[in-house]
Amino acid sequence: MKTLISLLILAAMLVHCQGDTNVVAKATAPKEFPPAVYANGIGDKWYSASELEQIAKDFAKQKKIDFDFTNAGRSVWIYTGGSNIIARVSFASDFGKPVYTADIDRSGKVATNYVGIMVCGTGEKK
Repeated sequence: MKTLISLLILAAMLVHCQGDTNVVAKATAPKEFPPAVYANGIGDKWYSASELEQIAKDFAKQKKIDFDFTNAGRSVWIYTGGSNIIARVSFASDFGKPVYTADIDRSGKVATNYVGIMVCGTGEKK
């Protein structure tokens, strides 16, 4: 059941949702993120998109999550809705391949993470 819920969340995340007003910035880049993308942590701490990416990768390595980051593209969403989650970092390479997502809280720790298979909105492999 948890796997099904995770897959549904990932599928919804991968569909271009237009109505999410809590997302103020999305940064996607082939090599390095622009330095202008930051998320406010606890107190005066600010996290760059690259720092958030590294937090997600370090968590996967520490927890021995089986994911190959070599050819994976990445996206970072910064949230300002007032919750404890400040960012969602996602890695994926292609439809039908694994996807890894980590939600990062204000203290700079991964609060939740998901691993699944990337599918298009219809659930069919492209």
